Amino acid sequence: EKIQLKDNKGKIIILRFELEANTFRFKKEEIKQIDLLINKIEKKEEKIKSIIFFASNELDIKEGFDLQNSNFELIPNSLNFHQKFSITRFPTTIIIDKNGKLVDYFKYMEDINLNKLIKE
Repeated sequence: EKIQLKDNKGKIIILRFELEANTFRFKKEEIKQIDLLINKIEKKEEKIKSIIFFASNELDIKEGFDLQNSNFELIPNSLNFHQKFSITRFPTTIIIDKNGKLVDYFKYMEDINLNKLIKE
């Protein structure tokens, strides 16, 4: 499956990079917090696209990712994406603004202000 920025123009894109979904390394609480922020946004489907890239395989993700109704699309076997975006710390979150420009790489969920990004 291809994910292209041009298909999501006008949306804020959240790219989350995780190693595994079935070990202590997976920051499930952070995903819950981001989901809560997304759920507070009116017409969220029109404004935000959120994706988690896992280095682990689909079976490991099914075992470990038990968050119901998450806004995140889950992509297994994505180590090539980790390398492409020079991700060396996990988790890392990349935000791309509505115009397709990189906002920043975020190491900590607390640094992300989605409401501000939507208003800009």
